[in-house]
Amino acid sequence: MSINLQLLFTGLGIGSIYALVALGFVLIYRATNVVNFAQGDFSMIGAFLMVVFAIDMGLPYWLSAVIAIVAMAGFGILFNYGVYYPLRHRTFLPVSSARSALRSCFRTGCWRPTVRTRRAFLPCCRSQASMSAACSWTASTC
Repeated sequence: MSINLQLLFTGLGIGSIYALVALGFVLIYRATNVVNFAQGDFSMIGAFLMVVFAIDMGLPYWLSAVIAIVAMAGFGILFNYGVYYPLRHRTFLPVSSARSALRSCFRTGCWRPTVRTRRAFLPCCRSQASMSAACSWTASTC
């Protein structure tokens, strides 16, 4: 019975994420008449900021999330007035090109990834960096 509940809540969580992504596509399409495929890249910037604030700066997770949300709202306003607003009366191609250019910058040119260890989310877990670029989580004795 517990595995069924776990699968139920996992499915509800993943389905909710898919619904939010679809809602984001619909809202952006209805507002600009262009499908924004860089939506995931914008989300990646928010997650990257959260990790930088939590891991590199050592802030608590809740404070890092609030700062990342505020920073992404500022970035969205800046991107709206810097890129979308000047292109508001243009056709599909310039708007799509601006989004593709930003997406390309996010993926290849803006920063280089580095391998870092993470502090544990749970107090009885610790992280160990493996020889590959991944981090493996092992449970310690509490």
